Amino acid sequence: MNKKSIQFGYKHFIKPVGIKNIYIPAVGLLGSIAGIINIYFPGAIINRLYPNSEVRAAAILVTVFCVSTLAVSSLNTFFMRKMDYESLKVTTSVKKQLVSRQLSLNLLTMESPEYADDFSFGSKCLDRNFYSVISGVIISVISLVLLLIGSVTIIREKKIVCLYIVGSLLLLPASYVAQNMINKNKYSEQVADNSERREMETLQWNMLDLQYGQEVRAFGLRKFLAGKYNYCRNYVYDAMKVCCKKNAVWAIIPAVIFGTQLIAAYLLTMNQYTRGEIEVGDFVMYVAAFTGVANAIMQIADEAVRIKAEGRYFGALQKCFTYDTESEGERLERQTGELSFKTLEFKDVSFSYGGDDTYALKNINLKIHEGERIAIVGENGSGKTTFIKLLTGLYKPTKGAVLINGKDISLFGKDEISRLISPVFQDYALTYYTIRENIAFADEIDEERMEAVLKEVGLDQKIETLNKGIDTHVFYKLDNEGTEMSGGELQKVAIARALYKDSPILILDEPTAALSPKAERELYHRIWEFKDQRTIFLISHRLSSCVEAEKIVVLKDGEITELGTHAELTEAKGYYNSLFSAQAKNYKD
Repeated sequence: MNKKSIQFGYKHFIKPVGIKNIYIPAVGLLGSIAGIINIYFPGAIINRLYPNSEVRAAAILVTVFCVSTLAVSSLNTFFMRKMDYESLKVTTSVKKQLVSRQLSLNLLTMESPEYADDFSFGSKCLDRNFYSVISGVIISVISLVLLLIGSVTIIREKKIVCLYIVGSLLLLPASYVAQNMINKNKYSEQVADNSERREMETLQWNMLDLQYGQEVRAFGLRKFLAGKYNYCRNYVYDAMKVCCKKNAVWAIIPAVIFGTQLIAAYLLTMNQYTRGEIEVGDFVMYVAAFTGVANAIMQIADEAVRIKAEGRYFGALQKCFTYDTESEGERLERQTGELSFKTLEFKDVSFSYGGDDTYALKNINLKIHEGERIAIVGENGSGKTTFIKLLTGLYKPTKGAVLINGKDISLFGKDEISRLISPVFQDYALTYYTIRENIAFADEIDEERMEAVLKEVGLDQKIETLNKGIDTHVFYKLDNEGTEMSGGELQKVAIARALYKDSPILILDEPTAALSPKAERELYHRIWEFKDQRTIFLISHRLSSCVEAEKIVVLKDGEITELGTHAELTEAKGYYNSLFSAQAKNYKD
């Protein structure tokens, strides 16, 4: 880990715990004491019983052994539970920060595969509980040092001590190298199949989500999705199998060294015993001490490698906190008071996904005034949706600027932009909460405005048929008394949400695709007849719905090719007229 990683880890995982980090060395100390107790007392008790049969002394040692073991174990369990609680708390806090940042991310960043991979690996770091990784290393170091000191103090034979030292010098690096290779192979395997793992997660969601249920059943997609899932699963399992074979070889190395040293320890202590240099209890002590120290050495090697391995996931987590967000603190300028809307301008705007030379929009120049009704038309891939995402501040122009009241949109806070703009996206999303919450997103609502909005979109009669009225849940996932709305009704909820917000700019991106022709005509008529100064942007493939717009913007291959009213554009006999005539002919036929 570099300096920045250490600072990041300290800031997010260590500092928030504060004085309660004392639990970590406490657990390490108690663990080493427990180890020393288990090394010393069994051998000491045997020495009292054989060959002298000092029953009274042995009974006292047994009592001390039991009481001390119980006391140390109880204290260790207490501090472990405290440490686990702090670990859970700090991990939950970092998860909350990560989710909060994700909600504030630039949309283009969120859509990138690079961020998806970083978020996936960063989440693994939290799922693996990085705080416990840090504390595990500290505990292992403390336990090993104190256990070594205790063991050397107990053991009187220099040959045994030398064996311990030589064994430690061999076992520690061997265990570290082996575990490092094992974790490196595991990480490489997870990097190689990360896209398949993400696809598996997506497929699991698709197969379990109620919204996909009807498609899965109507189109008989069970075998198709299961086949996709099985392919990804087999790909991941095959990669894991290869990884396990590689790791089996590396795992043998420390095991062989440990086994060899254990045999040497047994032979040496047996030799000491047969020569009468140590007693039976000493034999038990020395072997227990060697085994305990060897296990502690392998544990610290495991923890050291683990923190190195987790550092890779930790790096992804750290990177997640470096992506640009739309947070209020990063704005260059703050607006004060109620923000009013007068003009919106696209000034020499070009936009490219990923920053390459292929532009989705090119050299867009357009100025809109308060109260204007604008229609954006064009064929698929002409740049309509990209235009809307730039307008709403979800994307930033690659070149040029989007101006609100003459000021760059990037100077406004996301809350200010949200107050200005009410969008109905083509791929709108509703929550599983109530109709009321989906429209207002608040506990307290303006009942009169809510009633008016529901009537405007034609949902008032539907609401009256529901037992819980506006407090009925959308779908059944959270409430058995929820309702299964039709596509058109769900779309009306999305439109009602935008109207209830009552922002000065209303954006309708294919808002009526699921509505009947009659409902669509009535809704558009009401929208175009709004008497307030609301500015309306309508994006629609049905050009007949754009006839009443005061200004029609025609996009083709990412550029504005025509601009004017319906009458002006049809009279010009250009691209718009050809599109309109083709649609009109289809309706006549």
